Amino acid sequence: MPDYPSLDEEQSKEVMLDTNDFIKEQLSSTPFHVRLGLTFIGFIFLCLILAIKSVQSFKKEKHSDGSIILSVIPLNKYLSSFARVYRTLIVLAFYEHPKVIKIIDSQHGVTRKLD
Repeated sequence: MPDYPSLDEEQSKEVMLDTNDFIKEQLSSTPFHVRLGLTFIGFIFLCLILAIKSVQSFKKEKHSDGSIILSVIPLNKYLSSFARVYRTLIVLAFYEHPKVIKIIDSQHGVTRKLD
């Protein structure tokens, strides 16, 4: 979640839940082939993270960590696309949330009607 504007704990929880709901709604309304691709890439991303963490926990040598990450670099273009989709949805949902708009408007002295 973005750092600006700062929200108190209650507002942050509400905005986070609404943001999660927005992302689920948007992804469920995408065409099947897009949803399948995102799910597949997300699964691969999760498997890579778990594999890297498990290998790092078994190997105590620091120099081996770099070789694991270097072996994953060719997949970076797919993983960055995956992350970009979710990051864009998160930022959009966050800054379009009525509570966030109200806080930003109050800081800048702007008044507007929200639908």
